[in-house]
Amino acid sequence: AAERAVGAEAARELEERTSQFILRRTTEILQKSPPPRLELVLRLRMAPPQVQAYRAILAELRLSASSRQMARALQAMLALRLLCNDAGDLLLCARRALARRNEDACPAGMPLGGYRGCSVDSSSESEEK
Repeated sequence: AAERAVGAEAARELEERTSQFILRRTTEILQKSPPPRLELVLRLRMAPPQVQAYRAILAELRLSASSRQMARALQAMLALRLLCNDAGDLLLCARRALARRNEDACPAGMPLGGYRGCSVDSSSESEEK
């Protein structure tokens, strides 16, 4: 009984000291939280320009991984995800970067400049969105 009292006092003191730094979520708060996330995965075929860009990014990713450039590898993985979700912006950036031979051709919101080998036939996609 004495040990429980000491333990309870220590727990109260710890909570008092940490309460200003730690948010403790009660059952009441958790019940108000949104429902669990629901994901739907659809497997679709990529368009030929997407496949070409995807392969070029994978090749760049392999080079980055072999030279241990982790940040570049993470950028490439993000680019692959963007390419699969909406290829338009990424393909346009790749084409612009290749045309200018510089990696700063993409807008600030895009994670990458162009990748080598990402040239896309201009007849397959409009120049501007």
